[in-house]
Amino acid sequence: MGEHGSVFSSSSSSSSSSSSSSSSSSSSSSSSSTSSSSSSSSSSSSSSMCSSILVVVVALVVALVIVEVVVVVALVIVIVVVAVVVVVVVVVVVVVVVVEVVVVVVAVVVVVVVVVVVVVV
Repeated sequence: MGEHGSVFSSSSSSSSSSSSSSSSSSSSSSSSSTSSSSSSSSSSSSSSMCSSILVVVVALVVALVIVEVVVVVALVIVIVVVAVVVVVVVVVVVVVVVVEVVVVVVAVVVVVVVVVVVVVV
């Protein structure tokens, strides 16, 4: 009976040891599953943050390009307006000079005619 008792107690302790090892492996598997799910959610949030940063950068680049195009168009319009004003001023100056030359020529002709008339008469 003593021999049977020791065999029974040894098999019972072996069964409790295997049950505790199975529980430990189950807890380890549950912990690895939790860490895997945590790393998956972390990578997902990191990916969404990267995509939102990319959207912001693209929006800023598009805004800068639009601002630069508007500035260039405004500069071209200003240059064209200044060129038109310069052309108008030059035309006015030329017209004034031509009118003055015509007036001087007419005055000289009138003086010459008057002198000729006085000399002839």
